[in-house]
Amino acid sequence: MRQELVIGRVRTAHGVRGELKVESLSGEVEHFLDLESVTLVRGDDRRTLTVESVRAAHRVLLIKLEGVDSPEVAKKWRGWEIAVPRESASPLASDEYYLADLVGMRVVFDGVERGTVNAILEGGKTALLEVTLPDGERRIVPFQSEFVGSVDLEGETLTLETDEVLG
Repeated sequence: MRQELVIGRVRTAHGVRGELKVESLSGEVEHFLDLESVTLVRGDDRRTLTVESVRAAHRVLLIKLEGVDSPEVAKKWRGWEIAVPRESASPLASDEYYLADLVGMRVVFDGVERGTVNAILEGGKTALLEVTLPDGERRIVPFQSEFVGSVDLEGETLTLETDEVLG
């Protein structure tokens, strides 16, 4: 399991003080309020910055980071992802998973391994699992109960309810 998780994405600058307008990827915002620092990630670039303040505003978060003191500097962070240690991410209910933990899982149907989850794609209301089949072809599986049965984090296995989605 990953020890660091991406919890948000910087959309743009806000105001004259250099605040960042941030989208929570989980839809939850409470865990942002306790952050003392965050790691901004874009490709291989990583920068850890101290959080000065966080406030919610109209379905986004406004985050002020140390050293980001103008709209011009804040705009440079547009598109960067916000990563935090696992323990600082939104807490999970018993039937919830961090999508990042699904990447690399074996996909099984009727006891037979059918592929591997190699990416998670945004799909509006539901996440989409990109599954690589043994022949290298890729298929998209909606992460919904009609298609995905059980998820075994320790065994790194995801069991399908139907294999029709794999073609």
